Amino acid sequence: MPAKRTVAAVVSMVLIPGGWRAPGDACSLLTQAEVSSVVGIMLSAHPTAPTACVWTEPPSPTFANRRVEVTVIKPEGFDIGKTPVGKMTKTPVSGIGDDAYYAEGFGMVTLSVKKGAAAVVINVKSRSWSTDQSKAMEKDLAQKALARL
Repeated sequence: MPAKRTVAAVVSMVLIPGGWRAPGDACSLLTQAEVSSVVGIMLSAHPTAPTACVWTEPPSPTFANRRVEVTVIKPEGFDIGKTPVGKMTKTPVSGIGDDAYYAEGFGMVTLSVKKGAAAVVINVKSRSWSTDQSKAMEKDLAQKALARL
């Protein structure tokens, strides 16, 4: 199976919630002040589903499409996400939640964290931030979100 289809298949298994209900809603895991403080710019929350929330910057002449995405997933999805896929690198992260890992590849990086019976994926996106900056912001945001899981 080509790598893109494999990635799509794993993503659909991990992120599509089916009949499962997330604890609360994804936008309640972080405040606007927390997100804006961590990334250094004002971002506003936009729920995309009960299990997903996107914080984006307002359009402006300097708009760079900087955003933070938070998705609550099933613990089973968290475990499936650890499966090696093509050119995606999975790196364990210690000191956060019960288990955590970065997934890096195809020009993006995400942090998946599991705590008890809940799991969350944090994705900080912008071409103006390096991979290391995105990882640090994702970890900071995940630690804040875990307090509300």
